[in-house]
Amino acid sequence: MGRSLHRAFRRAAARRRKSARAGGREPSMRVFLAEDDAAMREHLGQVLRAIPRLEIVFAAATEEEAIGWLDTHPQDWDLALIDLFLERGHGFNILRRCAVRSSHQQVVLMSNYARDPVRERAAETGADAFFDKTTEITALIDFCIEAGRSLHPHPGQEGTHMR
Repeated sequence: MGRSLHRAFRRAAARRRKSARAGGREPSMRVFLAEDDAAMREHLGQVLRAIPRLEIVFAAATEEEAIGWLDTHPQDWDLALIDLFLERGHGFNILRRCAVRSSHQQVVLMSNYARDPVRERAAETGADAFFDKTTEITALIDFCIEAGRSLHPHPGQEGTHMR
């Protein structure tokens, strides 16, 4: 996990530097994060903040915090990254709470437990994507970057939505 996060951080930081050199402030993609592991939350937050035009608007450690924030801020996020197993609560309950959402809002479930039945259930429950935190961090970061591009396409680029 450490090397994968480090690689993803370097790639995201390079993209942020490239974007800064290009100039101009583009709208940001607002990310909601639900992750109970403090070290993972910090590392993932660090990587995500290195991505151009991405801001973390809220980070929850429990299901209760996550649902409380989502209930009071239903339109204040563009991408929700939700850990499947929280110390207090479950990612599927948060995912269900996101079932009614705007077409631009995407929800990603992530876990260290990524067997096929879990991936299938995530898709059936409404997740736009599912990533294994131990082996697919780079793919998760790439998904976040692409989601930002789709949300705010550059001139000449059409926006695409995964829903």
